[in-house]
Amino acid sequence: IVIRMEMVTPVPEYIRSNPFTVGDALLLGADVCSMLEFCHPHGIVHRNICPQNIFVSTDGVFKVGDFAIEDPNGQLLSTLTDLDAACYMAPEVYYGEEPDPASDIYSLGLLLYGLLNNNRLPFMPAYPQPLAMSDTIMANEKRFHGEPLPAPENAGEVLSAIILKACSYEIKDRYTS
Repeated sequence: IVIRMEMVTPVPEYIRSNPFTVGDALLLGADVCSMLEFCHPHGIVHRNICPQNIFVSTDGVFKVGDFAIEDPNGQLLSTLTDLDAACYMAPEVYYGEEPDPASDIYSLGLLLYGLLNNNRLPFMPAYPQPLAMSDTIMANEKRFHGEPLPAPENAGEVLSAIILKACSYEIKDRYTS
């Protein structure tokens, strides 16, 4: 038996060996939006949009992998730790609501935020300062309590506005698709 699969590279690994530009972030965002645009009307919510679950093919197309899987008892199975998963989690999911399309949009916004903010999520120490686990916990607490996010450092005014709308604390303030 032979299983043939496409060769893809996880985004974190890709970034380590390739300069990641604003154009790359826009392409990644468009490719992930295309996937969400296809899945959401069919009732499919990814639940875990984060750098580790985005891959780039040899021809430069960004692809989403690792859709959430439920065990027979309805529990989600994930390879990420709770802290890793919380870094891109929408506030309503953190507070126990079922993920929905708006949650995926929030997570995509945070993914783009990090890519355009020197790989630092909101409220983290500025690059090149070292990061500690306590920084991640404090940053997540601020996000989950609705503190307004500062603009990502390298996004420019228009792209920052798009990202911040996707990452709105209130679901009604986010993009609907």
